[in-house]
Amino acid sequence: MKLPDSLPTALILSSDLSKISFFKRALKGSYYVMDAKESMIALEWLKTMSVEILILDSKTLDEPVLNLCKHIRKIPGCETLPILLITNKLQKTFTIDCLKAGVSDFLHEPLSTEELYERIAVALKSRFVNKKMSLITAKIQSRSRFPQTTRSFLNRLLLDNKTLSKISEQKQIAMPLSLLLIQLDHIEKIETVLGELALDEVIEALTALLEDKLRPSDTLIPQGGGKFLLLLPKTPTNKALGIAEEIRKEISATPIQTKKKPTRVTVSIGSIGMENPLANAGEAYEQFDLSLMRVKKALDKAQKTGNKIIST
Repeated sequence: MKLPDSLPTALILSSDLSKISFFKRALKGSYYVMDAKESMIALEWLKTMSVEILILDSKTLDEPVLNLCKHIRKIPGCETLPILLITNKLQKTFTIDCLKAGVSDFLHEPLSTEELYERIAVALKSRFVNKKMSLITAKIQSRSRFPQTTRSFLNRLLLDNKTLSKISEQKQIAMPLSLLLIQLDHIEKIETVLGELALDEVIEALTALLEDKLRPSDTLIPQGGGKFLLLLPKTPTNKALGIAEEIRKEISATPIQTKKKPTRVTVSIGSIGMENPLANAGEAYEQFDLSLMRVKKALDKAQKTGNKIIST
C-alpha cells in the first residue's frame, strides 16, 4: 500500500465510524489517517508500514487491550510507538496495567480535538524530541544549548520535522517575525448544519485560500480541526495585522462551494510579533516558545466573540 510521502501516518483501530470520522477530520493536514476494524489487520500493517501514532478504541477492540499492546511491542520498530487508548475507565489498577502493557497515554470521551493534539504531543515528545532537536541543531550550526522551555514546542501546537526546520531557519532571517493563529469559527455548527463531508470541503477551501495568500517566505502550518499557524518572516506587528485583516475580510466575503450548498464562513485570528534582535539560537527558541503561548491566548480571546483579530 502506497502512502502519501508528505504526512506521517496515524493508525486508528476502531469499528466506530463516528470516531474514525472525528480523527480524520481532526488530524487532516497533519496526519494521513488509516483505520482498521480488526486487530490482526492492524498488526499486519504495523509490520509493513511506518506509523507515527496508534490509537486504540477500547470499546470496539476484538482482543483484550493488554494482550494486544504486548503483541504490538514485540513488532520490530514498534517498541516505542506512541499508543493512545480511548477509554473512560479510570480505575488505578486498570491504568497501571495498561501502562505496563505498553499504552503511552489515554484519550477520554467525549473526544476533543484540543486534548487529542495535547496527548499526541506528549507521546511524540517522549519518542522523537531528541531526534528532532538534534536535526534542528545541525541546521542552526550553533553551539548554544536549547533552553528548557523548548520542550513545550510539542505541547503548544503539533509541529512536525518540516515545521521545526522552518522555525530553525528564522535565526538566519532578520527580525521581525510575526505569527498568526487562524481558527475557523463555529466548526461544530457547520458540521451539524452541513454534515461532515461539507465541513471537510470547507476546510479544504480555506486551506487553498490561505495558501494562495502566502508570500514566498511565508509558511502555513495546518494544525487540524480548521486551525492554521502562519509564520510571517520580516513582518512587523502592524503589517501582520494588515495581512490578518485581509485574510479575515476575504474569507468572510468568499462563498465556499460544497456539494450540499454554497456557504459563507468566518475565522478568528490571534496575532503576535517578535521584533527585538536576537542574540543567539537559544534566545530565538525561547522567544518563539513564549510566542506560541501568546498567540494561542490571543486566538482564545478572539474566539470568544468570533470573526475577530486579537493582537498581544
